[in-house]
Amino acid sequence: MKGKKVVISGGGYGIGREVVLAYAEAGAAEIAILGRKEGPLNETKKLVKEKFPETQVSVYIADISDPVPVEAAAKQFGTWDILVLNAGYMAKKEAMDTADLEDWWSAFEVCHLPLSWETRVTDKIFHI
Repeated sequence: MKGKKVVISGGGYGIGREVVLAYAEAGAAEIAILGRKEGPLNETKKLVKEKFPETQVSVYIADISDPVPVEAAAKQFGTWDILVLNAGYMAKKEAMDTADLEDWWSAFEVCHLPLSWETRVTDKIFHI
């Protein structure tokens, strides 16, 4: 892990924050964290700097369901060794006949579409 560059989406809270800290503890040289809210991302960055000052952390405000800011963040960060697609959203647990379809679609946009967008971004950055 030493010297590796890591990109982690959804790094501001919960599991994502713990993944960021785990990669820093393992010796990652640089970590880019993406998320929708600047405050939690900066708190994660602060925790890394306190515990693992040798790890560089970059914060990118990006809704993972929107490919434009994700691609901009990827271009700014440059190439990476590891990509962790942690961002997620869970729609309310309801029967489909009564479910809020906008909420259900939001879950789809956050949990499924980024897989294809990240593949496209990776292809552009690495020229695969």
